Amino acid sequence: MKKIIFIFSFISIFLVIASIKSFAEAEITLDLSNYNIQKNDEITVKANIKNENIAAYTIWLYYDKEKVECISNEENINIIDDKIIYTWFSETGKNKALDSLINIKFKAKQDGVALFNVIAEAYNDKGEELEIKYNQAEVSIGKENQEENKEKGDEILQNNVKDDDATLEIMRVNREGIEPEFDKNINEYYLVVDESIEDLNITAIPTNSEAQVNITGNKNLKNGLNKIKIKVTSKDKSKTNEYIINVTKTQNIKNANANLEILAVEYFNLVPEFDQNVTNYSVEVSNKTEKLNIFAVSADEEAKVEISGNENIKTGDNIVIISVTAKNGITNKKYYINVHKRNNEEELKNEKEQQNIIEEANIVLEQTANNSNTIGENDGKIENNKQNEKVEKNITIILGGILVLIIIWVIVIKNTSKHNIK
Repeated sequence: MKKIIFIFSFISIFLVIASIKSFAEAEITLDLSNYNIQKNDEITVKANIKNENIAAYTIWLYYDKEKVECISNEENINIIDDKIIYTWFSETGKNKALDSLINIKFKAKQDGVALFNVIAEAYNDKGEELEIKYNQAEVSIGKENQEENKEKGDEILQNNVKDDDATLEIMRVNREGIEPEFDKNINEYYLVVDESIEDLNITAIPTNSEAQVNITGNKNLKNGLNKIKIKVTSKDKSKTNEYIINVTKTQNIKNANANLEILAVEYFNLVPEFDQNVTNYSVEVSNKTEKLNIFAVSADEEAKVEISGNENIKTGDNIVIISVTAKNGITNKKYYINVHKRNNEEELKNEKEQQNIIEEANIVLEQTANNSNTIGENDGKIENNKQNEKVEKNITIILGGILVLIIIWVIVIKNTSKHNIK
């Protein structure tokens, strides 16, 4: 009897553990209605989750907005730039078995390979967050005689990717607010979260699918500054690259403001135009420039701003760093300006280009002046013609009057002669 009870207890414990595990892990897959289409064709992207009972979830579906456009117009989806956000919750608050998380239609805009990627947050009815595993899907647009399967898309992507490539093609975080927008050539990012956040789900897909990616620091976030490191090792092991996400976990998000409100370089234009969410800029200066005057004003007047690298500018590329430390003394954000100082050859070329611009501007001004003179001459001719017409009209009136007087005079003479004869 005790043995039966023990076995029953063991089975019960096993089932509980299995149940807990099932809520701890989930896998999302992306299915496409077609994997090989032509421009202007439509496809449906469906996100599925396997073997899970879910009470609530938020899903982010990222897509290549240059290659495809979303044509679904459901009221419950929110489209922001290159992502679609959808939130669902069980009306009863209880777990529900779901097959499909989202079903979205797209239209092909441009030939090439379009990548779809999904991340999500999902919770059970106990408020426990599920550990999500993600997949991606690719569609080939305008490529003929290609097998309609996902693996073929991988082959296309790898055609021009080198074995020593250690960059990321995609980096996603399951929280809004990361800055700046991901670029494979930008290695440092910033995110502020509240104290309720324990973990962050990171999706990091390398440009070369055979490169290795290792993510650390995204679990058990502590209050204050956390550094999430994403290390990419190239396929041939010859290169490594590290992306860092600086995450500030705080109760007072306002005091974590490390943004700049103004950034400008005296006499020179930043490229691109300043935006507080953009951290990398460039500027080109003459070969006589030794120092740059940088105007940097923080969005929070109590934040501290430090500038380095703006003196002793050498020929070639120089990096100016504007470091902003928030009021909390913890959150730090860096803005970078790549300053290119022209060498003598580049300076001569630039002067020639500027001279050409001035000459072209002078030609335009001269043509404008000539056109104005021509218009003036034409206006003068028109005015003279009008004056001539007026004179001719007056002469005609005078001659007409004289003719009338002559006729009257002749009639009077005739009548007088007749009177005298009678």
